[in-house]
Amino acid sequence: MSVTKPNPPKGGDGKPRVLASSEKPRKTSRRTQDRRAAECNQYHHLCVQAEQIVVRHINADITAIKSVSEQLVEAYESRNWNAFAGFFTADGIWMPPGVAPLHGKDEWWAWVKPRWNDSTVVQMTLSSEEIVVTGDWAFERHIERQDMIFGSGGARTSYYFKGIWILRRQEDGPWKIARYIWNENVPPD
Repeated sequence: MSVTKPNPPKGGDGKPRVLASSEKPRKTSRRTQDRRAAECNQYHHLCVQAEQIVVRHINADITAIKSVSEQLVEAYESRNWNAFAGFFTADGIWMPPGVAPLHGKDEWWAWVKPRWNDSTVVQMTLSSEEIVVTGDWAFERHIERQDMIFGSGGARTSYYFKGIWILRRQEDGPWKIARYIWNENVPPD
């Protein structure tokens, strides 16, 4: 293995030149080293504080998103369409299985209304499996079970789903679902 030595600086005539005293590497004083160390420690401390603040905000966002889930289940079980629809953005898109994407609340309601009006929700459970927040967007992956009765005097039937909500923080603060994707899931053993 060969080692190449750096070429010394050359003057305009191509000959090596001597470094001026201001160009020579200076030895750093102990005082300067201590000051730099203190600045690094202060910077590290500020970074740790900033990280703690970010974690607190993300935890608050996750708590708010879980609250959306709980309130949405209550609205769904009580069949309160206005409250239920209020958890979604006006320009939201639903992507149910086997159906073209539904854009906005009017399209959703046209698709949901026959099922909504002809069913009773005995119980709905929604379990968040994962929530990831990044800025004003988040996603929540969940599994759900719906125990429902269709028609008058129908039998109680359990349905299992897995889904993803993509949520967007609104300008006035709350989280709303901007995209809802789901399909059937296998029943638990």
